[in-house]
Amino acid sequence: MVLTSSTTAPTMENKQTVFVLFGSTGDLAQRKIIPALCGLFQKKLLPEKFTILAYSRRHWSDQEYREFIRPALAAFPAEVVERFLQTIQHVEGVFDDVAGFALLKEKIAGADALYYLAVQPELHQPIIEQLGSAGLQGKLLVEKPFGRNLASAEQLEKIAEKYFLPEQIFRVDHYLGKDGLVAVREYRKTNPQFEAKLNSEHIASITCRIFETIGAEGRGAFYGQTGALRDVGQSHLLQMLKTLVPIASLTNPTSVAHGQYEGYTSESNVQKNSQTETFFKITAESSDARWRGVSIVLEAGKALAQKKSEIEIIFKDGTRKIFPMDLAGIDRGHEKIIQAALANDKSYFVSFDDVCASWKFIELVLEQFPSVPLTLYKRGVDASGI
Repeated sequence: MVLTSSTTAPTMENKQTVFVLFGSTGDLAQRKIIPALCGLFQKKLLPEKFTILAYSRRHWSDQEYREFIRPALAAFPAEVVERFLQTIQHVEGVFDDVAGFALLKEKIAGADALYYLAVQPELHQPIIEQLGSAGLQGKLLVEKPFGRNLASAEQLEKIAEKYFLPEQIFRVDHYLGKDGLVAVREYRKTNPQFEAKLNSEHIASITCRIFETIGAEGRGAFYGQTGALRDVGQSHLLQMLKTLVPIASLTNPTSVAHGQYEGYTSESNVQKNSQTETFFKITAESSDARWRGVSIVLEAGKALAQKKSEIEIIFKDGTRKIFPMDLAGIDRGHEKIIQAALANDKSYFVSFDDVCASWKFIELVLEQFPSVPLTLYKRGVDASGI
């Protein structure tokens, strides 16, 4: 169904709510989305009438999918897990299968629906087109990265708006729900002395970094299509930076480095001659008058010595301020974005303007990659040694 200006968005009041999960057998579903839903269920923050439809190509019963996903819920009390699993049904189908989407429509049966696309970026458009062709309406949650570049992001937005109203489209970056990122904004609001020093007169550099100790870990197919820069650079790091500096103000990078950990090409579903980066470090500046001259560093990598996600501000007087993204080591990002989508709160989601600004900058970086050698580094190395 193609939307017109007279089409109204659905509401969730006094109705069954259905959460349709595409990519329900994938890594993201197992590590983040299903645990986040269980966390909300445990806290009684889901609608009273709530069903999860796990869409996959597997020929499974509801109970077989529940047993598949059970290990992802090991951190929860057994009694909570048992009750939560009863909210899940499995729907068999593939992403270009008309029959599968017809079955989805039958299952949804007029309920308020949320469609969560936790799949590889190249599958976003065909799923949206199948939803639209089947006349399935509701809220569309699209995981990052939104497109592979500026042109594909614009095309994806065009397709999404063909079938869904702008207020029904939620571009997901779970970092917007992280306690640490929210804390940066709150700290600025409540500390006028700190806020007064946020400018090039007082600040030498701003570094946003995301370091992981794990490697691709079963995500070889996804990672081979995206790489570290598209995976976290275009999304998480720039959203972290946005708490201080406008994304659209970033200028052509002054320094670019990228690397790949030894053994990456031996990971499952990774091409043996892959040139995919698992680490990058970018230095740039801002054209914004407030930040002109401040060194801005974005760095991220896998298989490093230490797990770390933070914003570091170094002042010209030698002092520094660090904002960790995961407070008390807890990542509640996906819980917050799902809760926000249920409440129609788009403040936890990425605007299309930000998507475009991010891709414009990332494309400048990608243009430099071919002229910069891909550095091989050992697993467990300190990022400063790459």
